Amino acid sequence: MVKTLPIRFKVILIIASIVIGITLSSLGLGFLVSQTRFLETVEGDITVSSRIAETMISNEIGLIKEKARSTAELAALADRDELDGILQSEFEWHHYIGLVVLDTDGIIASRGEVESYEQYRRSRSAARAFQGQTVLATTRITENGRLILRITIPITGTGRTLVAILPGTLFADMVSEFRIWETGGIFIIDAEGVMIANYRPDTVLERRNYIERGETDPRAKSAADFYRTMLQGGSGIGTYTFDGKERLCAYLPIDGSDGWMLGVSAPLQESPLAQLQDMLIFSSIIFLALGLLAAFFAANSIAVPFEQIKEQNRRLEELKKTAESASESKSHFLANMSHEMRTPLNAIIGLSELQLSSEELPENNYNNVEKIYISGMTLLGIINDILDISKIEAGKFTLVPAEYEVPSMINDTVIQNMIRIGSKPIVFKLHLDEKLPLKLIGDELRLKQIFNNILSNSFKYTKEGRVDWYLSSEIDGNDVWLTSRVQDTGIGIREEDIKRLFIDFNQVDIKSNRKIEGTGLGLSITKNLVELMEGSITVESEYGKGSTFSLRIRQQYVNDQLIGRDVIKNLSEFNYTADRRSRKDNLVRAYLPYANVLVVDDVSINLDVAKGMMEPYGMTVDCVDSGQKAIDLVREGKIKYNAIFMDHMMPEMDGFEAVRIIRNEIESEYAKTVPIIALTANAILGNEDLFLKSGFHAFLSKPIDILQMDVIINRYARNKNLEKELSLPKEAPDANREQGSKPKSSLFEGKSVPGIDFSTGLGRLKNNEKTYLGILAAYLAQIRAVPGKIQSFAANTTKDTPADYKILMHSLKGTSYTIGAEDTGKLAEELERAVGKGDIEFINTHIGALLDALETLGVNLADFLDQAKKRKPQQAAPDPALLTKVLEASIQYDMGQLDAAMDELERYDYESGSDLIIWLREKIADSELEKIQERLSKEGKNG
Repeated sequence: MVKTLPIRFKVILIIASIVIGITLSSLGLGFLVSQTRFLETVEGDITVSSRIAETMISNEIGLIKEKARSTAELAALADRDELDGILQSEFEWHHYIGLVVLDTDGIIASRGEVESYEQYRRSRSAARAFQGQTVLATTRITENGRLILRITIPITGTGRTLVAILPGTLFADMVSEFRIWETGGIFIIDAEGVMIANYRPDTVLERRNYIERGETDPRAKSAADFYRTMLQGGSGIGTYTFDGKERLCAYLPIDGSDGWMLGVSAPLQESPLAQLQDMLIFSSIIFLALGLLAAFFAANSIAVPFEQIKEQNRRLEELKKTAESASESKSHFLANMSHEMRTPLNAIIGLSELQLSSEELPENNYNNVEKIYISGMTLLGIINDILDISKIEAGKFTLVPAEYEVPSMINDTVIQNMIRIGSKPIVFKLHLDEKLPLKLIGDELRLKQIFNNILSNSFKYTKEGRVDWYLSSEIDGNDVWLTSRVQDTGIGIREEDIKRLFIDFNQVDIKSNRKIEGTGLGLSITKNLVELMEGSITVESEYGKGSTFSLRIRQQYVNDQLIGRDVIKNLSEFNYTADRRSRKDNLVRAYLPYANVLVVDDVSINLDVAKGMMEPYGMTVDCVDSGQKAIDLVREGKIKYNAIFMDHMMPEMDGFEAVRIIRNEIESEYAKTVPIIALTANAILGNEDLFLKSGFHAFLSKPIDILQMDVIINRYARNKNLEKELSLPKEAPDANREQGSKPKSSLFEGKSVPGIDFSTGLGRLKNNEKTYLGILAAYLAQIRAVPGKIQSFAANTTKDTPADYKILMHSLKGTSYTIGAEDTGKLAEELERAVGKGDIEFINTHIGALLDALETLGVNLADFLDQAKKRKPQQAAPDPALLTKVLEASIQYDMGQLDAAMDELERYDYESGSDLIIWLREKIADSELEKIQERLSKEGKNG
């Protein structure tokens, strides 16, 4: 027994030392990473919060001053007898505590709780008001013990001053409900350091001044020093100690105040950083305890003498079950921990990415934030690998196949791996087969993951030389087999290590490769993904000379389009993305003044967009809002259109029916052969064949892509022989003059409407601000009408209601995507799909969210358009001649003339009649031209 004791203790000591070392190392690393990453994130959050709070407070100050200025203007117009009535009215309307009008001799009139004239005469704010300044003074306590704020404002032209008295806790009440973590919040101090607002009311009611208190109370010294720094002006962020807690505080001056400063302060120990560190400590303690316990049992197991064969077999069976259970527990643990760690990582990556997109980020800060982003993405990649392998082991990993573009997939993979070369002398060559399909169906994300894992391995283990990627394909019925080979001149793999290459958490030749990062999961995941795609992967290697990874993966066939030599050349030279962008920015449109095209769409915004995008070609663009009107124009035959662009989903008669009538029921060669191009927001697999079989010549998806539209126009609307006869220039004289340039107007620069990406909308119109502004106005009219239409559907249910509902959602989807309202478009698309499936539960659950989103979007967009309108010149009333043009165009259903007349009318703001212009735009958006005819005819007769 004595002989076994040393062995047992040695085993316990060795295992315990390893467990303690791992625990302390992990804890230290966790603290280091969390301290660096989370502190920067928290600072960013608090800085953003301070800016939001400052905007709220400065807006409130502006509102207070505006109300006082309004009262002063009324007082300036009143004589002494009327003054009391005006003060009483304003006192009740604006809920002041008191109102006083005074001059240099005394109080002239007052209402509510006021102080003596001597109090006002001695105040600096009153003196400044007599000098012509408007001053919102700091808080003060009146003789009866009430805390007040005073705003003094000169009454123009009278030599008098108005004093409005407000509750002293006004701003404190505004910020009291805002909390940062548990005990953090927003505070405001005046130019002397007096607390004006704080979530703790006693500090405001007592007008505490921590700068003064810091001179006598050591506990307040840190806060006093920090407040002095704040009052020096400017914005910043820093820490100070208060109530025994270290606090992080972001501060900035309040616009419109008299030297006030706003701060957002919160104890660091309440931050997510502290909570994460507590979790790390707790996890480490549990890990340490389990490790020590394992050491004890391991020591006992080693010390136990050999048993008989039967007993040994029994124990081996028990150990097997324990191992299987432990493996399952490991998978659950890895999955749970991966998910928990992704949450803060997503915040780090997302916020840093937002900062990187800001044009105001200084260069040195940009480099630091970029490092945070890259490190976060690296850590996220490791976590994703762990999560993927746990899903695979649990049998819960599934592929999500969809149509994708092969060149785009290759381009993304190449770009992601080019950065791995760094400064290493490596030549990277891409070898693509010309017979590669342009499009395939498969899980593009996982396919890129496979190629990324293999290429990243080659770059990691190749110090110098070359890496070659060969990619080809072969068609087998409805299947396409992608064959990939990655060949490198790296360090190679020993023959005995190849069989362990695809095992989880395994890195071969660890001693030689100890400086190369990795988890040992990449190739294991790759093998599993390849097998899920019914493929295979093999490796050939010679140690010291390099490796070749070959794989074969099944994808699904789409069509016979191939990527072509030009795309291969661009991909091989690593400029595919740049080439697509430059072609779009530098597009030169042909000059086609002889061409006539017809656009058919029931949504006015879509007509405006199409017309705006076609305008640079110099064509005559006619617009109608129904399939029946298109049929009438084709049947009439007065204008022979070079091409017709028709929306496929319209009320009463859809595009399919309209094309069928044009092709089959109008007896003319023109009707049977005129090119008709389908316009649709349903750009899904299989739709193109459906349109071609239904009589359309081509298919153009919404939002309309400039390059795709240019191809369509050149193919169907252009007549090169006629251009030679007319000796026309090859490009439009004015349309291409500013191609690719940024908008010079400041109308949209620096402006934003939550929910709308102006850059996306303007990009679709080549930065034509005038057209885009008109489209935004029409979109506002459209979304304002949506709630009423939905209520009408609910109140008048018929067999046609689902179709009407689907058309409404389809139209809203298309127009939202067109102007750049991506989230609204997506929600409308989901509701359109739900109507098609008859999913009433989904509709009832999400229609409220759509209406709320439209209401918020409508308010914000209306505010923006109102600001834009302020730049317009003024007229007394709308021009009767232009209103006559609107009437005539609505009678003739001439959408082109109608839009032209409305554009002229909307160039001005009117002293009277503005409501008519708004009403006309709403009716045009809803295609209610009969109501326009009725109202304008009636007003013309009365006029």
